[in-house]
Amino acid sequence: MSLMSPQLEAFMAIAEHQSVHQAAEQLFITQTAVTQRLKGLEQRLETSLFARSRRGMLLTPEGETLLRYCQSSKALEQTTLQQLNATGITSTVRLSITGPTSVLQGRVVDSVKSLVQKYPAVLISLHYQDEAGLVQRLKDGKAQLGVLAKEMVSQEMNAKELVPEEYILVGPKKWKGRKLKDIIQQERIIDFYETDTMTFTYLRHFDLLEKANSDRFFANHPEAIARLIKESCGYSVLEKSFAEPYIKKGELIMLNKGKRYTNPISLAWFDRPEMPDYFAEMIDLIN
Repeated sequence: MSLMSPQLEAFMAIAEHQSVHQAAEQLFITQTAVTQRLKGLEQRLETSLFARSRRGMLLTPEGETLLRYCQSSKALEQTTLQQLNATGITSTVRLSITGPTSVLQGRVVDSVKSLVQKYPAVLISLHYQDEAGLVQRLKDGKAQLGVLAKEMVSQEMNAKELVPEEYILVGPKKWKGRKLKDIIQQERIIDFYETDTMTFTYLRHFDLLEKANSDRFFANHPEAIARLIKESCGYSVLEKSFAEPYIKKGELIMLNKGKRYTNPISLAWFDRPEMPDYFAEMIDLIN
C-alpha cells in the first residue's frame, strides 16, 4: 500500500530506472500512462523534472529536490500505516547510507545491527564510496545519509560532526629499517582512485610531498590495498583502527614514526519535513 499520488509514484519509478519503459513495467501500466502522469506533475509544478540523454532520463536539480521530498514522505508511511493498521503489518522502508569504506565498516555496521533489531521493517543499504560522488548521491536521493569530509558539507545540508578519522602511513614488514626518505622517493603510492588524495594530503601535512614519487597503484578496497602493501607493491595511508590488526600481526609496519593525520568528518543529510524515529536513531547511533 502506498499513500503517494499516482503522479509521484510514476515520478519515483522513472527516477529509479531512468526509463519510462521500465517505470511502466514496475507500475504495471502503459508507457503512455506514465508519460501522462509525469507531464501532469510537471505542469502542476511548472518545472521540468527530467532531462533526456543517451544515458536515459536524468533528474534536473528540481527533480533531485522533489525526489528527496518523496523519499522522506515514503519513509513516514511506515509510521503512519502502523498507526492506521491494527495488525501492525506494514510495508518496508529503505535507508541508504553512503561513505568511505573505513567508516562504514568500522562504525556504521555495528550501528546498523542495533537499528534493524528494533525496526525490522527498515531495510539498510550501505554504499561504499570514497569522496567522488558522495554529495551527488545525497542530492539525487540515492542515499539519505552520507559520511563526508567536513569541508564537503554545504549550507543546505544538516550535519553532525563525527569522531575524526586518524590516518597513519604504512608499508610492508620487509621495509623495516629503511629510511623514510628513500621509501617515498623510490616506491609507489597505493590509493583507492585517481580522485583519492588522502596519501598526498598526509605527505603534504608532514612536508614530505615534494620528495615523493607521484606514481600510484589503485585498488578501491582497503583490504586490497593492505594486501598490495604486504606484497611490497607500495605504501599508503590507512585509517588507524583498520591498520592496527595488520600491524599487530607483523604484516605491516608504521612509517614516519607512526605520526597521525587527523581528518575531520561529518554525517550529513538533507532536511526532511518530519524525521521518522528510525532515521533520528540512526543519526544518534553513528559516532
